[in-house]
Amino acid sequence: MLFFRKKEKRDPYEIMSEKWKTSFSLFDRKRFDRENTVTYESGAAKGKYFLLLKKKDHFAWILDEQHRYNNFYLEADVAFDEGNGHSALGFVFRYVNEENFYYFLISKRGFFRFDVLFNRNPLVRIDWTESPLIKPGENSLRIIAQDTHFSFYIDDEWVAELEDDTLSAGSIGFAAQNYNEKKEARFYMKRFLIDSRPIEVDRHFERWVHHIPQEPQYRIELAKTFFAMEAFPAAAVQLKKALKHKKPIADDYFLFAELMINTGMYDLALENIERCLDLDPDYIRAVREKANILYLKNRFLEARDYLQSNLERGGDAGPVFKDNAPAWNLLGNCEYALGNWDKAFEAYDRACRIQPDMPLFFLNAARALEMQGDKDRSLEYYSTSAGLFFRQEAYGELYPIFSRIKKFDPQNSDVKILEGKILFHEEKFEEAEKIFQPLIEKGIPDSSIYFLSGIIASNRGDREKAVSLLQKACELENSFYLHWLKLAENKAILGLDPEQELKKAYELDPEEPWTLNQYGLFYMDKGDYEKAKEYFYSAYGKSPSSTAIVINLSEVLSRSNEMKEAFQVLNTEALKDVPEIINHRGNLCIKLGDTSSAIREYEKALKLEPDNPVFLENCAKACIERDMIKRAEEMLVKLYDISPTPAVCNLIGYCALIQRDWPRAEVAFRDGLEKDPENIEILTNLASLYLDRMDCGKAKEAVMKVLEKDPEHEEGKKILFRIREKSEVHIACVTCGREWWAPENVSVQSRLTIHGEPPPDAPAGKCATCGKVYCVACAQHHVRESRFFCPDCDVFLKLSDDWLKYLLLEKLREEETREGDKRGT
Repeated sequence: MLFFRKKEKRDPYEIMSEKWKTSFSLFDRKRFDRENTVTYESGAAKGKYFLLLKKKDHFAWILDEQHRYNNFYLEADVAFDEGNGHSALGFVFRYVNEENFYYFLISKRGFFRFDVLFNRNPLVRIDWTESPLIKPGENSLRIIAQDTHFSFYIDDEWVAELEDDTLSAGSIGFAAQNYNEKKEARFYMKRFLIDSRPIEVDRHFERWVHHIPQEPQYRIELAKTFFAMEAFPAAAVQLKKALKHKKPIADDYFLFAELMINTGMYDLALENIERCLDLDPDYIRAVREKANILYLKNRFLEARDYLQSNLERGGDAGPVFKDNAPAWNLLGNCEYALGNWDKAFEAYDRACRIQPDMPLFFLNAARALEMQGDKDRSLEYYSTSAGLFFRQEAYGELYPIFSRIKKFDPQNSDVKILEGKILFHEEKFEEAEKIFQPLIEKGIPDSSIYFLSGIIASNRGDREKAVSLLQKACELENSFYLHWLKLAENKAILGLDPEQELKKAYELDPEEPWTLNQYGLFYMDKGDYEKAKEYFYSAYGKSPSSTAIVINLSEVLSRSNEMKEAFQVLNTEALKDVPEIINHRGNLCIKLGDTSSAIREYEKALKLEPDNPVFLENCAKACIERDMIKRAEEMLVKLYDISPTPAVCNLIGYCALIQRDWPRAEVAFRDGLEKDPENIEILTNLASLYLDRMDCGKAKEAVMKVLEKDPEHEEGKKILFRIREKSEVHIACVTCGREWWAPENVSVQSRLTIHGEPPPDAPAGKCATCGKVYCVACAQHHVRESRFFCPDCDVFLKLSDDWLKYLLLEKLREEETREGDKRGT
């Protein structure tokens, strides 16, 4: 018999002092659990621990949750599976919860990094840094954490160190990241050791951090990483340590000078630049940096003279600064500081010509011209600079330039156009439109103001105005495909023929997927699904990750009864979890009559976007179909708060109608009709409500409005028939079948005296013998002594009851109204 030691209950806040190691053999104690979820799997097998990530762009870890450490010494042998794509592995430590922990990773491509997640915010401590020690297979890692100091080692070689006090203690776990190259990635841990005994951790710390020498080049690489992160003091520390143990080269001195410049220590920077140039007099960046340091130290004359002495100086690549735009700009700065405005402009202008896409050079040239009093040319350079800054989306740089331009030209249209564009890009559409409108009224011939104004009008649903503006944009600039494409889109929505505009957009850019997509919509609206599929497939081939294009392709496939293909195109790895794609899967399920599956899809989409009005409405409708009224109402109440449209009011009323909550249903329907008085669906439901409440008068009033708009409305005709069954008397002409309906409780009618001929569609009377009723049109063939008579019984027809009198009076009133309308016309 085997006896197992009972697990001890451990204080969850206890800091461990122990040495524990494992090689993951069958009989080793287990601390890292076996897990299997949708996204990852882990466990020990064949003398190693594995972690399998089952999806792209996924980060996961397996914790030893029962043990917490602050200071520790860790060793581990870890490996990438040879079949992995771009991926990384390492450890999380001082893990408090999912929102707070450190992690150190090495990548299969030969880089490492160190970060801390603090209150769910990722803070980079050491960005990706290349190391020749990292292999794409197996690696030996070592981590030492001593209070706020962390040091990292790969294959017994120091690679990085850092001070950080964000987290003090927590759990340790094996971690891995799969990027987007392959669907799955597998990682292994073959040996693991952790020692948290204070004396032993101190001993390891002293040995590895203070006594074992580090490779200087690795410190330099770390310094470069810190420099790129703008952690200049940390970079300087690493560089100083490295240079104690190696003979500096020109690159080392240059890096140290750059660090000193960024910390404001210009004397040390100049000293190291001189050392760099002593080793390599043709180090062009160092030559320019020396001039820059002299400028920063306000030694303008020296800086200028030094630059000029190097302008035509030869080197391996020709003159040092002849084609170096930043050097000419710096020369301009020196001349400007000395008050030599004309020479400053010459230098700035040279920089502009060498690098015409750099807005700062044009801005400096404009300032120099302004100081010379040359306002016209200054305005030209300011405008060029503003345009370049705008293209780079450096909007913060533009407003000071605008103020300078307005000083010279308060009504400058270029500035106003840029201000409007900035507001448009910031989605302040109303403010942008207020700027564009006066420019349009002035007839400023800039296509962009018409195009952007057209987009603004389109977004708020004013399609007619959008078409007019976009047509003008096309006239002013007819070689830009997007102008024609947007015009085509808006014409299509208005029900106008967009074919010519689409053709023009396609001619200008036949590879543009959105033009192909719009062509697909054009043919799908025409019912030519084969042609539509051709264009949608072309668009999909050029932009397979575009949600809208994929949905359109799926839709046309479903309309072609290719439902299997319609679902398949939605299931791409990149898009299958996109909320709009999931919602469309629900729509396809509705087409198949599978409401239950549709609801599941809609609910998935709502988990990702709980406030999406389209998803809420679709799911509510599907729930109503399945009699899940309470769930439907939950979503509709939320939807009403977000978007109280007539359609939402109608659905809320319909749910109340199903539950026979007539007062609430009437309030909802009335609310919907206030928003859209002509809404046939709401009027139909309101008529049905009144009919259920036996208010046949109101029901008939509502349903007649429906039938006036759509005489063939099936539901409206059914409701009208039910109303008549409940509250009216049916009378029909025995010869032609013409029908009349009179109120069941019609009031007593007085005796009628008719002058002239009655309308042909009015009742002529009833035979007192056989009870047959004839209309005037049929009875006029049977007239004697100026009276209608029954051809079967040969007796005169009489308006013998109140219903017939009522119907005749109604027809006479209708005739009188028609005659009055004719006379009015």
